Amino acid sequence: MQALLSLIVICLLALATALLIDLYLIRRNTRRWLGLSFGSASVQDRLRHLLKGFYGLAQRDIEQVFIRAGIYNRTLPKIYTSMKLLLASTLALVVMIFGEAMGFTLFSNKLLTAAALFSSVLVIPEILLRSLSRRRVDKISAQLPYILDLMSVCMQSGMTIEASTAYLGEELKTFDRDLAYIMSRLDSVARLYSMKQALQELAEDVPSQQMNGFVYTLTQSLRYGSSIADVLGTQAAHIRQISMLTMEEEIGKLSSKMSLPMIAFIMLPAVILMVAPGIMRLMSGS
Repeated sequence: MQALLSLIVICLLALATALLIDLYLIRRNTRRWLGLSFGSASVQDRLRHLLKGFYGLAQRDIEQVFIRAGIYNRTLPKIYTSMKLLLASTLALVVMIFGEAMGFTLFSNKLLTAAALFSSVLVIPEILLRSLSRRRVDKISAQLPYILDLMSVCMQSGMTIEASTAYLGEELKTFDRDLAYIMSRLDSVARLYSMKQALQELAEDVPSQQMNGFVYTLTQSLRYGSSIADVLGTQAAHIRQISMLTMEEEIGKLSSKMSLPMIAFIMLPAVILMVAPGIMRLMSGS
């Protein structure tokens, strides 16, 4: 009973600390993106403001993390935190209760193992989601020139930019759900607010150099009234040129990267094969 109470207290303290730190980092990054600062508020005011409306802020952030990872299910973000805590607590309790059968005779060993499992279950899903988010950003950035070409063709055929995003959002569902989602979201936000607001959210959803360049160029075109179709074609060609230069740079680095494996696996064995017979003759002659 004492072990169970100790585990529960440790888990609750660890959970509270992790949630407060996580929420603080979320708000700090959000205000940094918006160009704001925390000001001169006291620590008590900051903590009180963090705790106020915690569930809603955390829930919105979890939904945004899932969307950036390419998981568009609306149900998973709602049960994500609860399921993660339930699984972590269950594994920790199993270790504490059945630890002796597993070979953990000392209470300290059981406690350390339970804490390690609890922390792993909380941290590993976050690492996986961040990895999926990076892969999604790279994928969308690589396919962005094709989207720009399609938008340019649609606008040259007489569509507006809102109509072209809505059309591509429907047509791309059979090819790529990530591209279809960003087009559909761009159209929805543009209808509710404005195309400028939709482009800003798109840049936040896909934080890459290619997407930032596209958003900036299109925003300037909408502001000054230049031809959007020509701008989209030019931007697509510019992104392809940058991708080609990046690829050429990576190819140029291969020669230097291959020098160490060549020395280690080709030159050294060759030197050994050439020198070894002479050394063996000297040893046998002596």
